[in-house]
Amino acid sequence: MLILTDEVQANSEHIRQLVIAYQELIGQGADLALSMAGLPGAISATLNDHVLTFLNRATKVRLAPSPSGR
Repeated sequence: MLILTDEVQANSEHIRQLVIAYQELIGQGADLALSMAGLPGAISATLNDHVLTFLNRATKVRLAPSPSGR
């Protein structure tokens, strides 16, 4: 299963709960992936959240910014 999260907000309690649940499911062997998008500052704050250290150990795939809609 793939969980897509758009417009991640920095220091969001909802994101904390999502990541905690994700970590528990991964620990139980669930075939699960999490994709998060947001402004660079919000993503950085989320990755540096002291509660969500699991995210820093997870495999990351960084995508290039999308081209402007021409």
